[in-house]
Amino acid sequence: MMYLYFYEVFYGGAGMLLKQIRYFVMVVECNSFTEAAECNYISQSAISQQIKALEDELGVKLLQRWKRRFRLTEAGEYMYIHGKELLAQADMLREEVIKIGKSASMEHIVIGYLKLYIGRELQTAISSFCRQYPEVIVDVNAAGHEELYKGLLNGRYDFILNDTHPKNNDNFEYKSVRESEIFIDVPIKSQWGDKEFVNVSENMRLPCIIVAGSGQRSNEAAFYNTLFDKKEAELIFASDWAEARMLAAAGKGFLLVENDSSIFAPADGTKRLPFYKNSKQVKLRYYLVWRKGNDDKYKKYLAETVLKEFAGK
Repeated sequence: MMYLYFYEVFYGGAGMLLKQIRYFVMVVECNSFTEAAECNYISQSAISQQIKALEDELGVKLLQRWKRRFRLTEAGEYMYIHGKELLAQADMLREEVIKIGKSASMEHIVIGYLKLYIGRELQTAISSFCRQYPEVIVDVNAAGHEELYKGLLNGRYDFILNDTHPKNNDNFEYKSVRESEIFIDVPIKSQWGDKEFVNVSENMRLPCIIVAGSGQRSNEAAFYNTLFDKKEAELIFASDWAEARMLAAAGKGFLLVENDSSIFAPADGTKRLPFYKNSKQVKLRYYLVWRKGNDDKYKKYLAETVLKEFAGK
C-alpha cells in the first residue's frame, strides 16, 4: 500500500524520479552534500541540482540551508522516512522481477509426498540432485493421499511419493520403494499404556491425530475410516508434525507413525507400540510415481537418484 501511495503521488503526472529521492536520502544520511556526491560518483553541484529539482517538483522545501550546513524541514523529515520505505520497496520489486524472470526460464520439477512420510531418503535424494543440477528448481509439497493422486493426474506434480499408485492407467509409471511397519504413539497413562501392541479392532477411546491441511481433511478422513473399519472414526487434525506431537504428549489422542526407527523418538509422556489389524502389523508401502514417456534428462536423473536412495545404493 505504501508503495502504491508513493507511486500515485510521485509518478501520477509529477514526473519525480526515484534517483532524486535516492540522492536526497543519501544526503541526509551522510549529513553532507560532498560525501553523498562521492558515494554516487557525481559532482557536488550535480547532486545539489537534483535535490533542488526535487523541491521544485514538490513546491516545498525539504532542507533549510545556511553556509555549508542544513537541517530537515518537517516535509523533509517526512520525505526522508517514507522515501527510504519507497526505495526499499522499489529495490524489493526489482529483485523479485529479476528472480521471477530468471526462474521462468529455468527447468522446474515439482515433487509431492505423503504427509505421513518422515524418512530421510527423499530429502537426501533431492539434496544430491540439486548439487548435481543447480540450474534446476525443485519444488516440494506435502499433501494427503487423494490430493497427491489428483495432482499427478492434472499435472501439478511431476513425481509423487504416495502409498497408492494409479491402477489401469497407461500414462504413468511407478516403483515400489519401501514398505514400513506402522506404529502408534499413545499416552502412557491411556488404556494402552501397559500393552505391547494395539489392535485396530480394539475399542478406541482416544481419537487418532492426523497431520493434514484444512483442504485435505475430508479425503484423509475417508482413508482413516477404511483403515479403522469405521463409518466415522474419531479424528483430530493437526497442521504439522510438531502440533501432532504436542497433542499426543498432552494425552489428546494417539499418533500414527511410520516405524520404530523414525526420525523422531516418542514424545515425553508417550509410548510407541506396534499397530495391528487382522492379527498382522499394519504396513505402509510407498510408491514413486511419474508420467510415462518423459525424456527430460533432469527428471530421469531425479527418478534414478530417488530410487537409488530408497534402495540404499
